[in-house]
Amino acid sequence: MNSESPLHDVATTDELTGLLNQRGFNLLADYLMVASQRRAEPLSFALIALDDFGQINSHGGPEEGNKALVAMAGLMKNAFRDTDVISRSGGDRFAIIFADTDEAGAFIALEYLGEQVAEFNRTSGLPWQLSYSVGILEYNELVFTGRADIILRAENEMQKMKANHQKSVGH
Repeated sequence: MNSESPLHDVATTDELTGLLNQRGFNLLADYLMVASQRRAEPLSFALIALDDFGQINSHGGPEEGNKALVAMAGLMKNAFRDTDVISRSGGDRFAIIFADTDEAGAFIALEYLGEQVAEFNRTSGLPWQLSYSVGILEYNELVFTGRADIILRAENEMQKMKANHQKSVGH
């Protein structure tokens, strides 16, 4: 089956955002991890969770929640390179793979996303604002046992940031 197949698209694409879904992400992550080892090229993973997504949903309903997800997906598509793998991993979560990029480079890309989100918040006129927490890690086959391990550790980093965000705004 080629990548142009509609069945392939349905199986690997998130219907709401047009990003890869978890299945598509997993397939590409496994491939890119092997490729980065063979080529001795850096590979970084980032997980993003929208902050206050539950409040957007509870105040504006699922339609506003969907708008927030679509807005965030669009900002990521515009902020990151075409070679970066962007997925919606479910709910308010996104996963990104930065190919041929070390952790410092991924951090720079995420700073640029932060600038785009801030501009969106200034100009959108929506009753809610986007904010997010992120966990970033560079893949190293000597440190991580595989995709699930690096995702779990990036999730832990993201949760630490989310907890700090909640403390800083008094949730």
